[in-house]
Amino acid sequence: MIIFRLSRFMLASERSRINRSARIKYEKQSGDTYEVLPQAVEFSRYIQENIHYDKAWEAKINDFFRNK
Repeated sequence: MIIFRLSRFMLASERSRINRSARIKYEKQSGDTYEVLPQAVEFSRYIQENIHYDKAWEAKINDFFRNK
């Protein structure tokens, strides 16, 4: 299940292994992870640029996903 592979709280997760290896060595990652991580980065940037604790945050998030 992808949720467990991407957990930052589980030391054996794929995400934890990739983080531990950052700038040290290359790590093989699953196709799911390869697909999800760039989307997570894009979503994070979108949130940082567009959400400023206003009441319209839900509409902005829905717009983001609707355009995918």
